[in-house]
Amino acid sequence: MKRTLLFFTVLMFISVSIFATGNAVGFGTASQTMPVSVLIPKIVFIHVDNASHGVTFDFSTMVNYPDFVNPYPWWYLPTDPVASPHVDLRVWTNDNDGYTVTVKGDQDFAPELPLSDLYFAGAGEVKTANGSAVAGGNWNAFSTVDFTIADENSKTNGFVSYNQDYELKIDGDENAGAFNTVTITYTITGK
Repeated sequence: MKRTLLFFTVLMFISVSIFATGNAVGFGTASQTMPVSVLIPKIVFIHVDNASHGVTFDFSTMVNYPDFVNPYPWWYLPTDPVASPHVDLRVWTNDNDGYTVTVKGDQDFAPELPLSDLYFAGAGEVKTANGSAVAGGNWNAFSTVDFTIADENSKTNGFVSYNQDYELKIDGDENAGAFNTVTITYTITGK
């Protein structure tokens, strides 16, 4: 009897120890359950294809200059990249509440060439006609304050493109030389 009691005491102690460590013991079958959790945070993603080399307006390679028929201002498209879109912009988010895409610049090119003389629009927008005092179509002037390109109330369905074209207004009072490089910042923000 003492031997049987000792056996059951040892067996009970082993069983309690095994169950306490997350194991199961049985005769013929043993099972145990465990929870599985999935946690996905709100994620936003933005990609600018040509972010490393940017956009360039190189007037040393241009051949069209203002004339008497169409006086200043003249409007120029970039020399690099030449083809539209000048900026390949794609965004993605899983935020069910939606997202906002904004853009801004950081400084003027020079005192006589303000940031606001650089314009952007959706890819494929028609260039403003030379001699026009204001930008035509859907062109918007850059600023150091965020400008909203998109404001959506749901997540994206895959990647969404907001490709951009640029144009630059030249008034004729710009000095020769290399100007400040302006940094353009595109931002996606979940809601």
